[in-house]
Amino acid sequence: VESKAGRDQDLNTIIASVFVQGGDIDWNALYENRLVRPFVPAPQKQFIANSCENDLQIPADVEVLPVDMNSISSEPLSLSYETEFVDALSEYFSERGTFLAELIRADLESLNG
Repeated sequence: VESKAGRDQDLNTIIASVFVQGGDIDWNALYENRLVRPFVPAPQKQFIANSCENDLQIPADVEVLPVDMNSISSEPLSLSYETEFVDALSEYFSERGTFLAELIRADLESLNG
């Protein structure tokens, strides 16, 4: 019925012509499988739905393992870990420092107008 793909006006013209001439139109068949949503008043709509805010659903067959709080160390991280962290951070800044400085400079300029 469409003269061009996606041109709904052609179908609408034919339906209007049949309707005006007293033709019998099966409206249920015409609107079948169209997306029609029920009306929901604005105060009842939820515009942002965060799935993290839902209650945590844990299946009944999941085994919960006990945690021995006495086995968790309260000691500070080892010196070798701190050294590795500082080395990794130093390497990152030496590689990306120029870019980060330009980024911060552009951000400050945009704040100052």
